[in-house]
Amino acid sequence: MKITLSEWAARNYSPAPSTRTLRAWAISGQICPAPERVGQRLMVDERAVRIPMQEITEVANMSDRALRILRSA
Repeated sequence: MKITLSEWAARNYSPAPSTRTLRAWAISGQICPAPERVGQRLMVDERAVRIPMQEITEVANMSDRALRILRSA
């Protein structure tokens, strides 16, 4: 089920991050699966998780061989 980004933040963080922070996370691809825009709202799967930018960068820097090994594990 899709919920608003603000509802998702309230369920997962106490206190919830600001709207500006949530939008920054969404734009930079730190929320997986990615939120979708519905009108002026960002809707996100209720089971979505945040992947910190540091982890995204680490995966992006891995070789194809390393990624294949991780995926097969």
